[in-house]
Amino acid sequence: MKTSLLIKSVLALSLSGCSVSYPSRATDPAYFFGSSAAPESEEPSAFAANGLVYADGSQALSDVEGLTLGVKVVRFLRDPDTDETVIVLSNEVAVLPIGFTRFADGSASATLDGETLTFETVGAGSRVFGATELDNGQEIRTYMNFGLQHSGTVGLYSNADISPSFEGEGIATEGFYAIGYETHPGTIATLGGTATYLGSFFGFGQTVDLEGTVLDSEVENIGAIAIDVDFDRQSASGVLQGAFDLAEGAFDYNMVFFDAAITGNGFVGAPDMICDANVTCTANSSLGAVFYGGSASEISGVIGFDQTMDPNGSEPATRFVGAAGFSTSVEVAED
Repeated sequence: MKTSLLIKSVLALSLSGCSVSYPSRATDPAYFFGSSAAPESEEPSAFAANGLVYADGSQALSDVEGLTLGVKVVRFLRDPDTDETVIVLSNEVAVLPIGFTRFADGSASATLDGETLTFETVGAGSRVFGATELDNGQEIRTYMNFGLQHSGTVGLYSNADISPSFEGEGIATEGFYAIGYETHPGTIATLGGTATYLGSFFGFGQTVDLEGTVLDSEVENIGAIAIDVDFDRQSASGVLQGAFDLAEGAFDYNMVFFDAAITGNGFVGAPDMICDANVTCTANSSLGAVFYGGSASEISGVIGFDQTMDPNGSEPATRFVGAAGFSTSVEVAED
């Protein structure tokens, strides 16, 4: 497929002196949260997988406010029973208040692990909403992560500052889910040529050693993402340029995935970190994405990060486990 200049430049720069081979690993189907095309023998549904009607170009992201949404939550948590940092995926239900996507005050609700949470604004004008406690005593808060014209992502979290019952430091859990009006799978099937989508991702995680002991309990993970889509081949490739905000300083990185097959109106990628020749990288990260808007003008989704970096004896190996949400909009289209 045609690959954007940005992705080509990142690969050329990062792969110089690198012994890693590609393409990416097999993808994890659990990260798929889009809508599949209906079999030819069945009438196409008027509703997307999230319970909303498909995008027709007239809806704005704010139109999801007050509606019941089916969402895929990807989050990391520090499991108190096993004392491990793990990634958890769950299908949940969310209702966002009027004004939520525009950072207004209000009351939201969502399910998490079978419990229904009610969120209220934490102070007038705050973009963060607080919640009643979970059965385990943790308070969960939620916030608008990214918001584009047709799609966005929402974050939720609990940490030691707001949950005194959490027996640890830093973040107890942080997760993300995508919202918006999905592109009809039939529209995706009719598109041709290539398009490049540019945007950002944001999330948090923890670094642990190979025994699972927490090294840094609250690591911000932020960066830029570019996705090349080849509609003729129904596949997507991408690059993430990010940084882990570690206690000892920022750790910059690049991750890539290739030829993720588009199914219906979504796809799942398996990003691999590009490492120096003297560093062994082991990845189990996954990315789930869906097209939004009447003409597939946006892609939003979630990422589960699970990346081990081993300097082969010069320093101890480190594993990063976390979650993030991302949103992108189309920048370049070619016939």
